[in-house]
Amino acid sequence: MAGQKMEEIALQMKATRAATLALFDLAREEDLHVSPGFGFRPIIWHLAHIGVFEGYWLLRKLKNEEALDERYERIFDPINTPREQSKNLPTRREMEDYLTRVRERTLRHLDEVQFDKADPLLRDGYLFRLVLEHEQQHQETLAYIFHLLSPSKKTRPASLETLDHLKPLAFTTELTPPREMVMVAEGTFVMGAGEDGFAYDNERPAHTVHVPAFKIDKLLTTNEEYAHFINEGGY
Repeated sequence: MAGQKMEEIALQMKATRAATLALFDLAREEDLHVSPGFGFRPIIWHLAHIGVFEGYWLLRKLKNEEALDERYERIFDPINTPREQSKNLPTRREMEDYLTRVRERTLRHLDEVQFDKADPLLRDGYLFRLVLEHEQQHQETLAYIFHLLSPSKKTRPASLETLDHLKPLAFTTELTPPREMVMVAEGTFVMGAGEDGFAYDNERPAHTVHVPAFKIDKLLTTNEEYAHFINEGGY
């Protein structure tokens, strides 16, 4: 069972890393080194930060190894290096080389480690799954950032089919959809995560919660409705 879990984690780490690198192919490197604004660091910062987080937990904390690169540990730590100082970063190639070196050590450690049920950090491969979850969370952040970038700063992935024959459909209307609310009956549901699989500590234990009946809008809130809500004082 332990060997099966190790193989499963290794495959997940490989697939997750491939998805991360594919995201960075959406823009030219010169644009990756510029902050997109919105309170974010330069886009490329996330790439090495993912590797630093992996090295910190799986190599330094779990295996008691020395930091692979002290400079990376410093500039890609969001606590030690504020957003305003996250400039003059290494190239993408240098970052990917760092990630490769970290991953090689991580996989060697994965082959050796015992998923000790008595150790909460090792039980069911918890720390390895934490590293996976962290990288996937940064994928969500990157997807949001790329969505906000100007189309002129993005490139079409080579694997994406060209759909130039499709024309955008634009229209205007004076019609206003009916603003209806629907009643949701009272009931109980299980909140939180069970014992199996990855979850953060504040997501456990699973427990049953009773929810009284409530009403909710049938359609999404519009910008106009939200502006009115804020102008009226919000909550």
